[in-house]
Amino acid sequence: PILTENGKGAIKITLNKPKALNALDLEMIRILQPIVNNLNSQSDVKLAIFTGAGGKAFCAGGDVRSLYDSQSDPERKVPKEFFKAE
Repeated sequence: PILTENGKGAIKITLNKPKALNALDLEMIRILQPIVNNLNSQSDVKLAIFTGAGGKAFCAGGDVRSLYDSQSDPERKVPKEFFKAE
């Protein structure tokens, strides 16, 4: 769901869930967090470019569909973790 490309002093980060308009789910947040957190420590990276796959939307926000689908979990772990991580 997240693609990265490193180039000359830049990193391109692509949200790759075009069918959901690149809406962020818990898995994507967990992948993005370490990438973004490590940007400051990468002295060779001067520029971060965020894009969205599919051409319709960069990011529709939080993936409410995945949150809705997770309601079957009686402990509601996914929504709790999603909003904690977000």
